[in-house]
Amino acid sequence: MKHMMCKAVRGSSVKVAGRDVLATWKLLVALVVTPTLYGFYTFIVVLISFKCKWILKWKVFAPISTFCILVTGSYVTIRLYESGIDIYKSIHPLFLSLLPWAKSSKKLRTVREQLSTDITNLINESAPQIYHDLMLKE
Repeated sequence: MKHMMCKAVRGSSVKVAGRDVLATWKLLVALVVTPTLYGFYTFIVVLISFKCKWILKWKVFAPISTFCILVTGSYVTIRLYESGIDIYKSIHPLFLSLLPWAKSSKKLRTVREQLSTDITNLINESAPQIYHDLMLKE
């Protein structure tokens, strides 16, 4: 995959990182490979149900439930992965901000306080000029 991204970047004067190639492959997998595998797994369950001579109710229920469980499991996995990645990315800065001796966190706090004050002052000055009927609390 990385080879394809590098090749795409070298072959184009517009591409910077080749992320569109990676996105295309992800889309291809999501739209073609995954449903194909779900169908294949469901077909295997159908074959097992006929080979083991299950009753008709199980021959119908097992493949349908297999397909539904696969789709639901994939959706839940994607949702948990997205939220898990967000949490994982926020743990390190959170940990650093909790350290009392970290100089960067003190500087960040002062910069944020100053930025908050600057934005509040800007809004208090500019908002009445834009919105004439705006009442601001001081």
